[in-house]
Amino acid sequence: MKSFKIVHITTGLVSGGVENILFRLVKNNSLKDQVLISLTDKGMYGDLIKNQGIKIYYLGLNKPINFLYGIILLIKILIKENPKV
Repeated sequence: MKSFKIVHITTGLVSGGVENILFRLVKNNSLKDQVLISLTDKGMYGDLIKNQGIKIYYLGLNKPINFLYGIILLIKILIKENPKV
């Protein structure tokens, strides 16, 4: 079976329901070619997900000065990672 890359984009990794589901999804998924992009910071789940072997990017968009830079960085990451999903 051919492997493909999945990129998950989330607003942040604080202790909410979506973040918990995302953590369980990457933890229980045998597909290791996954990338996570947090639009803000690492929050509570960042290190836990990184320890699962998932590459994570933090864009810091929660700071107004970083917004434009973060959007440009997001585009560059998506081009570099070339995800299928």
